[in-house]
Amino acid sequence: MKNRFAKSRVIGSVAIAVVTAATSILFQSCEQHTITYPEAGYESFSTSVQPIFTKDCAGCHGGSLAPNLSEGSAYISLTTNDYINTDDPEASLLYTKLQGSHSSYTSSGNKEMILEWIKAGAPND
Repeated sequence: MKNRFAKSRVIGSVAIAVVTAATSILFQSCEQHTITYPEAGYESFSTSVQPIFTKDCAGCHGGSLAPNLSEGSAYISLTTNDYINTDDPEASLLYTKLQGSHSSYTSSGNKEMILEWIKAGAPND
């Protein structure tokens, strides 16, 4: 009888140890895969700015409403129609619209990324 209880205790202890280890590994792996978002700052027009226009703006500004912010047209539409002012980026028509009448259409982080792109000279990269 003692042998039987001793075996049960050993099995129970091993089960608790396995569950504890598995739980620890599970929570540790969650910490390693936490999503972090970079601070505002553009990398390139095509990878940082155009995706904002595509997601947040092209629904209305996709060709029929100026400026055309659809992929393949946005850069030319913005730079040839006085929407960008690289001498005074905060005064750019694009940026003032995003801060004013269009402020609810994109996040403040996206607005900052667009401003950083303008401050960098609005390159087509």
